[in-house]
Parts: sequence; C-alpha cells; structure tokens
Amino acid sequence: MIHLTEKIMYDLIHKFQKNIAFLIFENTVYYSVNHFIPKTPISAITTLIQGIHHFYPEKSFFILRKKIYASYTATEMCHGMVKVTAKRFFTPLIPKDHDISISFNFQEIIYPISENTKMKWPQIPEHKNLKNIEFLKLTETIANDISLQSELYLSDRKIAAILVSKDNEILSIGINESSKNKAKHAEVNLIQNYYTKFNQPLPENCRIFTTLKPCKMCAGMIWHCSKDISTVKVYYLNDDLGPFSKNTVLNCGTLERQRAAQNSIELSMVIEEKLF
Repeated sequence: MIHLTEKIMYDLIHKFQKNIAFLIFENTVYYSVNHFIPKTPISAITTLIQGIHHFYPEKSFFILRKKIYASYTATEMCHGMVKVTAKRFFTPLIPKDHDISISFNFQEIIYPISENTKMKWPQIPEHKNLKNIEFLKLTETIANDISLQSELYLSDRKIAAILVSKDNEILSIGINESSKNKAKHAEVNLIQNYYTKFNQPLPENCRIFTTLKPCKMCAGMIWHCSKDISTVKVYYLNDDLGPFSKNTVLNCGTLERQRAAQNSIELSMVIEEKLF
C-alpha cells in the first residue's frame, strides 16, 4: 500500500507542483491541491475535508474514515480538522516514482472558502464602548437571532463567534453550520469569512468571543491563522462537555501546545478564558 500511495503522490505533485492531500475510497482518489501560504485558513487537507463534507454529505462519514495522505507537514490547523471531522492522516508522504500502474479514478476536490453561506447578518448595535463581557452577551444574542431568522439553522447548535479588533471594531462573524458541513464550526467560519474579506492573518491584539469553548479544530485554526498568537485573546461563555474541546492548543500544558509552540512565551501564555 505504501508504494501505491507514494506513486499517487508522485504523479499528483508532478502534475500540479503544489501541496497535495488525498485519500482513496471505493476505487477513487479524492484529492485537493493548494499553494500553501502561511497563516491562512486554507490548506490541501482543509480543502479536502470541507469539500468532501460539502459535496458528498450522505457518504462523507465513510469517505473520511480513510487515511488522508499529504505532501507536507501538517499544521496545527490540519491536525485539529482531521481530529474533529475525519479519522487519521499521514504526513508528510514522500513521493516516489515506483513502477506501478495506477487504475483508480481521480476526483479533484475544489472548495473555495467563499462558498461560506451568504446570509443577512442581524443588525449590530453600537459597540465601540462595549466591555468583554458585553461582547460575549452580544455573541449569544447573535447566535439566537440567526437561528430564529432562518430555517437553515434550526438543526444547528446555537453557537456564534465574533472577531473584535483592538479598537473595538467587529471584523467578522461566524455561526455554527455543522449540521450541513461538519468542518464549518462558528470559529472556522469566522476566520474564513475574515480572510475572504481582508486577505490577511488575524490581526494583533484581536479578541475572539464565542458562545462555546473552541474545539481542537477551531483552536488549531485560531492558532495557525493569527499574525501573533501571543497577542490574541479568546473568551467563551459555556464549556463544551464533548471530548474535542478538552486540552486544545489554546490551553497550556497540552500535547497540542507543546507541538505548536515555537518558543517559551508561546509554550506558557494564557490565550483562552471563560467569562461568567
């Protein structure tokens, strides 16, 4: 099997000359291609996972139980998305030109983050002078209002997140859409919406307010996409009792933090805080 996957990787990299992620399911190689740019909410792995959930909702669970192979070392963002919405992965897979005949079908997964739901956001009141706890209550109000305004969100948990600049400007909003795409939690949508609009990492000294403690996927994307993670603060309202919100990269002393931290400051800094 390893010779087969190495050969597939070789052929895909030879063709596209970019980062590759793929898996094999029922005689089809599902793959995605990405020109990696640091600190952006897009990679070959995230595109593959979000795209499969989007285009194959009825069988995405079974497809994504197959091992994902990637040509690059996985980022914390990739680690988190695989952990929460897929099964397992192997990175980096070194391509090799084995003398093997490949008889699989090939299906490219193209999923631009501009596919995020275009919806009418609720009217945001004046917020320049709001304090942290008031921003968090505003986030809760947004979660409830959006769920009520559209039947599309009635089956989703009422979770919302907002991104606030150091000057108290709301830069982005994200809501949970996991019933339609398991890789589209509120914080993921928040960050991908922000990047679609501004085309840059999360700014220094920004704050993220969310109604539920971020899971490993959302925490990994926050870490990966921040211009300077040491200046970012994440405030949440409620604990998540599920397994994926415990011991994330946003929490000190975790394996995730030890893997991602680049220096002693990043290793010990406090990023996440529960208010209320």
